[in-house]
Amino acid sequence: MDPRQPSDGEGGSLTSAIRRHPLIAFFVSAYAFSWLAELVLFVVLGAPPALVVPVVTLGPTVGALLVTVLIDGRGGLARLAARMRLWRVGGRWYLVALVGIPLAYLAGTLLLPGALTTFTPASPVYLVVEYALVLTLGGVIGGPLFEEPGWRGFALPRLQTQLGPLRATLLLGVLWAGWHFPQFIMPAWADQNGGLSASSVVVFVLTVMAICVIMSWIFNHTHESVFLAILAHSSVNTSQVVINQLFPGSATSDVAGLIGFGVVAIALIATTRGRLGYGDPTTRVGLSLAATPAGS
Repeated sequence: MDPRQPSDGEGGSLTSAIRRHPLIAFFVSAYAFSWLAELVLFVVLGAPPALVVPVVTLGPTVGALLVTVLIDGRGGLARLAARMRLWRVGGRWYLVALVGIPLAYLAGTLLLPGALTTFTPASPVYLVVEYALVLTLGGVIGGPLFEEPGWRGFALPRLQTQLGPLRATLLLGVLWAGWHFPQFIMPAWADQNGGLSASSVVVFVLTVMAICVIMSWIFNHTHESVFLAILAHSSVNTSQVVINQLFPGSATSDVAGLIGFGVVAIALIATTRGRLGYGDPTTRVGLSLAATPAGS
């Protein structure tokens, strides 16, 4: 052993542990930052959710940047930044993100008993403008912009390398959903997701897992584009806001999302045999893991 290199028992032990287990380090960092931020801002200081949620969403990006710097240095940051700028992925994937996702949520809403009786019409121009505003402001800035560099940019490529696409996606879905759990203590957020009850939490977790399947499919077919992941995530959030205004009877539950996204997710798993586009040389370029050792 080179005496100049720190051993596991010396000052470099933490860095060595992170390099051996980057995924664990990432999830611990993301959870710790977000949960501590909510504890301080909402519970201790009583800040409004409109301020708390954007700060909380920084956790996955903070975790991804910290671990990437330690294990890959500037090269890793450059590869992550490149995939965040990767927008030339084919027009059909923009249609999937911007049209297909809202249609899936709308279908799930229409299947809810009594949904049509609560329909509140709005002018098409108003809906288009609202959709664009919510997508760019509330959708991107309100979460996806700072979540996706972590969930899809850092975690998913590594999880897929170790576990394969389906198991990786389902595990990420559970961890992604669990990261949200403290937000249930904020009444406004909880009310939008069915309230704080065992059944609503189960529906929420299953819905997030279904969304995760759809997003892995998009991610794997767009050269691991974090930009498209941000857009798809934003489209999910925006669909919920806009469609729930049209059908206010479904606005306090995630059941519509579970139905709509769940059916699509099952169909994708079945038709791709669980591959979700992973490993196809025509759809992946491997930018994320070039020169990066796999870790747990």
